[in-house]
Amino acid sequence: ASQEHLDLVRSTCPHLEEQVKNEGICCSEKQLQALSINFATPAAIFKETCPTCYFNFVKNFCDMTCMPTQADFVRVDRTEIGPGIGEHAGEEVEMVRQISYFVDEVFNNETYESCKNVQFHAMGDTI
Repeated sequence: ASQEHLDLVRSTCPHLEEQVKNEGICCSEKQLQALSINFATPAAIFKETCPTCYFNFVKNFCDMTCMPTQADFVRVDRTEIGPGIGEHAGEEVEMVRQISYFVDEVFNNETYESCKNVQFHAMGDTI
């Protein structure tokens, strides 16, 4: 992995840093940049008030996007053909439209418990 790729992993999906160094991950710099952008709003809402909740939220999306073992917990249910982007611009490519994401019940419950009473001050309510 390039230094930029490693820096993006470190800042966006820090729990995957060792994975990158040892076995690699299956997401590009562009995908990590998109994750980082998409994590900005949740970070602003609850990263400071409940870092555990935020970490669990991030872990779900990072693992679903980047883990080389994603076939063990993600099933592609529907694809579609559409226009490619980047190096595939001008081509018709197969894209994932729908997935099933399998989460261990313990992790699911622990994530819920870590987030259930997080206060969202802008609304005066919990998330």
